[in-house]
Amino acid sequence: MWDCEAAVLLFVDGPVGRVFRFDPDRESLSYRELRGSVGAIVPRFGGGLIVTLDGALGLTDGTGEDLRLLELDPALQVCGHLNDGKCDSRGRLWTGSVSIRNGGGGTLYRLDRDLRLAEVKKGFGMPNGLGWSPDGGQFYLVDSSRGCVIAYDFEPDSGAISGGRLVIALDPQLGLLDGLTVDVDGFLWVAVWGQSEVRKYDPFRGRVVGRVKVPASQVTSCGFGGAQLDQLFITTARDGCSHEPLAGDLFVVRDPGTIGLAPDLFGQVEERL
Repeated sequence: MWDCEAAVLLFVDGPVGRVFRFDPDRESLSYRELRGSVGAIVPRFGGGLIVTLDGALGLTDGTGEDLRLLELDPALQVCGHLNDGKCDSRGRLWTGSVSIRNGGGGTLYRLDRDLRLAEVKKGFGMPNGLGWSPDGGQFYLVDSSRGCVIAYDFEPDSGAISGGRLVIALDPQLGLLDGLTVDVDGFLWVAVWGQSEVRKYDPFRGRVVGRVKVPASQVTSCGFGGAQLDQLFITTARDGCSHEPLAGDLFVVRDPGTIGLAPDLFGQVEERL
């Protein structure tokens, strides 16, 4: 995820709990270690990060030394791994988990600005990448194990979703849909694990309208960054791919032919113009 204020790219090495900070102008890379496996990080309004972890959410100033786990409602029984996460235009964090207790069923959650967690919807296989249309009226969610991207009607003020329309369908045997980002024209860019590529989809017809080939098979996520949000950064995984020399590396497309949307911050109160 691009941090517009600091002009750096933030990304994680999930299993080992490392949060990386890459400055493309200075070509510098640094990292901090957090406790436990990390799913996603999102910058907070006013500074710091919010982090999704194994069955928990945490706040940090970015150093990792002050990580504070949030006290969540035990009735929600959040367990398993909290995976990808992003904020909507009203500063609420959205994330999904795969629950161990209910046989692997996935649940979508929303963390409001007051740090109260709400269970939004159950019944997913593996909720993963997520994003919003440029006008904020559509919410997109990847269900990796079921090979689909679903679009919901989204109400920004209340944070409610409704409906549910299948946008993309992919046989999981032909690759897993993983991380997702949306460009300024509303096209969906989806990382395809196992297929060495990021695909650009038409959100209305579900058709592939562009591809970015990646020299690593396990493509995990993608996001726009750079001063003008005109570069596409792509992350990959290395686990089980020791035969691939570039597996686990970070890649960038310097001219993807479009620009991205500025990421929203956790806790922000202003509407995105």
